[in-house]
Parts: sequence; structure tokens; C-alpha cells
Amino acid sequence: MVIFAKDAHYALPDLFASDFDIVQLDWTADLEKAKALSLEHGKTIQGNLDPYLLFSPDEELVRRTKEMIDKIGKSRYIVNLGHGIDPSTDPNKVKLFIDTIHEYSASLV
Repeated sequence: MVIFAKDAHYALPDLFASDFDIVQLDWTADLEKAKALSLEHGKTIQGNLDPYLLFSPDEELVRRTKEMIDKIGKSRYIVNLGHGIDPSTDPNKVKLFIDTIHEYSASLV
């Protein structure tokens, strides 16, 4: 089971202590804190790139995506946005985000 509680960064300890298997984070959550709670409770993290970074220059999007992955690591982590995609988002930016995830994750193996 997956839980996503938008703007619930203050409730991370409770979310990770719950019966949910996956805690999806919005972009306001502290990834280091979430990682520590994930390890403590044996939960998987999903998220949390700010979806408005899809409007940033390509280099910034790639850099921030890699930083996010580096903060959590490759175990028990589902890379995702920290909320939905704005309808005006360029599909090529979504492709760049996904391609970056695949390429960078493969380089970590």
C-alpha cells in the first residue's frame, strides 16, 4: 500500500511508522530525514522532485534529479515527482527527467 500526503513533511515520523509499504513524498519533504525513517521502519520512498523543475533549463533538471537520487540511494527508492505534472509542461522535459533517471541509475549499478 502507498500513502501520499501532500504538505505532510511535519508528519513523516507517523507516515513511516504506519502500515503503509511505500511513503510517497512531495517536494517539501527532507530526503535525509525520510531516508533515516525509511531505514528505521523498512519502508520504500517514492518521490520527490519539485514538478516545477520541469520548467528549468535542462542542465538544472538533470543536476537536481541526480542530487535527489544521490540523497536516497538505489535501495528501496522509486524516483518520481513530488506531485502531478502541470498541463503546460513540455513533454520533452518529462522525457529528459525519465532518461536521466534511467541513465544515472544504470551508472550506479
